[in-house]
Amino acid sequence: MPFRTLVSFALFGAVLTAAAAAQTGNQASRGAGQASTQTNVPNANILNTDPWEIGPILQGGFGVGERASFHFLSAGVHLGKVLTDPAGPGLLRGQFEYAAEIYPYWQAFTPAPHLQTVHFRVNGQPQTAIVPYGGGTFTGASITPII
Repeated sequence: MPFRTLVSFALFGAVLTAAAAAQTGNQASRGAGQASTQTNVPNANILNTDPWEIGPILQGGFGVGERASFHFLSAGVHLGKVLTDPAGPGLLRGQFEYAAEIYPYWQAFTPAPHLQTVHFRVNGQPQTAIVPYGGGTFTGASITPII
């Protein structure tokens, strides 16, 4: 396994551990007095004691058509904070939330480098060329600071 992949997994594990510790700490710090406050907002008690949501994300996919041999995988964490009380009528009722997603592990798996025949036209005349195509495994990270 490449060094970058190991580092990515280590960072992802550290983020998940910190998220779990933060959630556990918030639950342990709740007092009986905090939980007894009632309002007309259904989730007010939860929002007063745990205003942050934290959760792991794992996503992947496969290419289609000419790129059916492409595969993608990423792992990270979603962080969000509810900003408003519920608003709106019926199905449109909801809350505004500030959220971010951090993916310390992001990889694209493409075919190995190879030569490929390409067909194109020059001045209306069909042409053919054999060109090198790059490929392999690409590793990176992704941060979406505002959702």
